[in-house]
Amino acid sequence: MFADDCLLYRTIKTVHDTNSLQSDLESLQEWEKDWLMEFTPSKCEAITFTRKARSVKANYNLHGTTLETVTSANYLGVHISSKFTWNEHTDITTKKASQTTTSSYP
Repeated sequence: MFADDCLLYRTIKTVHDTNSLQSDLESLQEWEKDWLMEFTPSKCEAITFTRKARSVKANYNLHGTTLETVTSANYLGVHISSKFTWNEHTDITTKKASQTTTSSYP
């Protein structure tokens, strides 16, 4: 069985909220055992979506491994920025389209 493209999210306004999200990750680990599945921490990322200059920071762990914190993530082919911009998605999509076009010609 595979569990690709899963998301776990929570609104974070306080440190208590970060603890709740970590608790959700721990519940997810129990779910894995029940369903004989396993999430690979190296394939998991943490991203904070905000326009605020300062946000509540936290490290999240899965299977004893701290998840990598990123500023953008690819979800179902869409590159999502933590600052709610489309710049990276547009750049990547344009680059892919350009490579496809040039490779089609002899």
